[in-house]
Amino acid sequence: MVNNAEEIELLAVVQKINNNPNTSFVNLTTDQESNERGTMRQFVEALQKDHELHINCWSQNKSDPPDMFMDIGEKRLGVEIVILVKPELMAKRARIKKHEESGQLESCSETVKWEDIRWPKEIFQKRLKETINKKVKRYAKNKVAIDLLLIAEHEPALSFEKVSCWLPEVTWQTHGCIKSAYYMAAYVPGSNEDGSGGPKIIHIFGDGLDDINS
Repeated sequence: MVNNAEEIELLAVVQKINNNPNTSFVNLTTDQESNERGTMRQFVEALQKDHELHINCWSQNKSDPPDMFMDIGEKRLGVEIVILVKPELMAKRARIKKHEESGQLESCSETVKWEDIRWPKEIFQKRLKETINKKVKRYAKNKVAIDLLLIAEHEPALSFEKVSCWLPEVTWQTHGCIKSAYYMAAYVPGSNEDGSGGPKIIHIFGDGLDDINS
């Protein structure tokens, strides 16, 4: 159930997208490596703040996979990053953008609606499993092993509090090519001591990073 404040915020986002199809929830640039570094930086910050893990260093892998390397203690972990999105929303926005680029935005019959950006539990769980399974198939086919898969999202309509309740309901099979998986929301309001927002993470399955140095 969405309260009035959340509905007002979502409607504002919808209006923003319809006024400018280039608006991005994910705040990505065309530079994929830059996007990956920004996401990894947020992940490391969350690990150090909420899990009190000391990250010796992290770096980008120029010959991925994995996208990143992260050193904890004497262990170097390979981290692969994927962004959680709704493909159907991305496709609709692409069609609207096409009309805008051709100077025919006013004649475009499609608009982003409030329902398009909402994340019901069933949709979230389905998209998350699809995202992970897609990576599993790719790694298995290429005989690649990943220490940690990071599923990141920047969706304003996806409540972190709800996600933390929905994740335990999903049954995960053991994935030999993925040792562990974590979920990260890039911005959770009130997650910092001063009341401001910041990244927060949830362990999905596999080896937990909290046990690395134990």
